Order: sequence, then C-alpha cells, then structure tokens
Amino acid sequence: MALCAQIKAAGIAPFAYGGTNAADYVIDLNLGAAIKQGGLDVVRNLDNLEPGAWQQDTVVAATQGVEQMVRDGYFLPGSEGLRHTEAQTAWTEGRAAFYVSGSWLENEMKGIARRTSGWRWPRCRCWTAARRCRWRRCAPSPRRRSWSRPGPPT
Repeated sequence: MALCAQIKAAGIAPFAYGGTNAADYVIDLNLGAAIKQGGLDVVRNLDNLEPGAWQQDTVVAATQGVEQMVRDGYFLPGSEGLRHTEAQTAWTEGRAAFYVSGSWLENEMKGIARRTSGWRWPRCRCWTAARRCRWRRCAPSPRRRSWSRPGPPT
C-alpha cells in the first residue's frame, strides 16, 4: 500500500483494469495476496470448496486490502467502464503503473501500444535452482520473460 501511495502522489494511478470485460483480473490481486500470506492451504480450501474457504483469515484480509485500495483511489478512474485493451493502453501510456495480465498482453497491444524496450515478466521469486515454485506456475526457463516484439505466446 505504501508503494501505491507513492505512485498516486506522483500523479499516476497504481492500477488499471478492464471493468467491462476483464474485471475478474482484480481477483488475482486479491487471491494472490491471500495465497502469499496463507500458503497452499488457502488454495486447496478454495479449490475444493471447503466450508468457510472464503472466510479464511488471509482471504478476508486480502479482500479488505483490495477494498481499501478502491477507497484510497488506487485504481485508474473510470476503469470500470474500460475494455481490457483500453486499460492496457492506459498502462502502456504511463497513466497506470500496473496492469494484471499475462504473456498475451504484447500480442493484444500490437498496433495499439507504442513500441517499448522494457516489457518483461519477472520470474516467480519463490523459484530457486534447488526447487520449483510451490504453486507449480513457474519453471526454470528463459521463456519466462516477454520482450517488446509482439507475437504469439511461446
């Protein structure tokens, strides 16, 4: 939240999202925070629809965090009325610092966004040479980065 406050103070919206067709990406912020704090049991409980899964302490705290982000104005004004490509364009133009997406972003923005030299997807920090990511989403691969030339996902 401190970083969001700094970003907003600089006149940039910390986050943008496509509210008309990709608002569900915001749940990635929510669940990502809950899982980071609570671990794999949070995921298992949610995936298995365990009673009380959505009332787990870390899920509630993460949801309250997203709610606070809304109250503090940490989302690009008008995001709820944007399509995903409009929100992505706001991000590429520097009007928002973060946009939750995937490796398909560059291809979707081909012809819309100005060419950049620095689009990269960071490797998951929980992966080391000794072990895989505990969420099994990351693998030791040079393909974990996405470069500025739009093209199909690899």
